[in-house]
Amino acid sequence: KIIHIVENDIYTDKILAVIREYSCNAYDANVENGKRDVPITVSLPSSLCPEFKVRDGGKGLSEEQIHEIYVSYGESTKTASDDYVGQLGIGSKSGFAYGDNFIVTSYNNGVKTVYNAVKSDSKREIVKLYSEPSDEPSGIEVTVPVVNLQDIRLFKSKCLTFFQYWNV
Repeated sequence: KIIHIVENDIYTDKILAVIREYSCNAYDANVENGKRDVPITVSLPSSLCPEFKVRDGGKGLSEEQIHEIYVSYGESTKTASDDYVGQLGIGSKSGFAYGDNFIVTSYNNGVKTVYNAVKSDSKREIVKLYSEPSDEPSGIEVTVPVVNLQDIRLFKSKCLTFFQYWNV
């Protein structure tokens, strides 16, 4: 019931939920890593690349943390401080409210690891796709595939409104 409520009822605007939740999580990761004034990176979808992406400058996550955070409802790393926007442990799963999967890429300790978060009727799981050495800065990138190409325009317009007061 909780999963159904979170994915179907709590977010009235599923596209805005994806934008807001992953952007606020990225901001929080920057704050946690002492980079409060460093902007997050947001890539808007296009017809050539129909994906919404958010990249932070945080510390990245281990494989264990990825599994705990991205498929366990109520799991959060931000409950110990009021410095963060989120802390309920539901925002990292907002991609499931919009579609059936999203990609999480973790840059942690010199390793890039890519995961596919997948939902089926009965469960939510995160599948490790691959790992490779990387000299990219640490952090997390979340990629949400656009389900319907008409949503590209909605992602763009909702981002313009949502980010109008952010320091960019």
